[in-house]
Amino acid sequence: MRIEAQTLRELNLLKYYRLIRRWACKTYNLKDADLELLIYLDCKEHFTRNQFIEGAYTYSWIKTDGKDLGKKAG
Repeated sequence: MRIEAQTLRELNLLKYYRLIRRWACKTYNLKDADLELLIYLDCKEHFTRNQFIEGAYTYSWIKTDGKDLGKKAG
């Protein structure tokens, strides 16, 4: 099923994205790139190390090996 732009507008899905992103980054001491990688991995549900690496390469500006995210989560 393909989601159309009109459907996204009607859902107001991204209406508060910037506010929520800034709150999450400040509250959990994350960088924008870290948050975007976490959103990507959340969509994967269960993921392997290779999928993590693939996601990090998808966001080419992310320079991480995952150790920072592990420290922040724990």
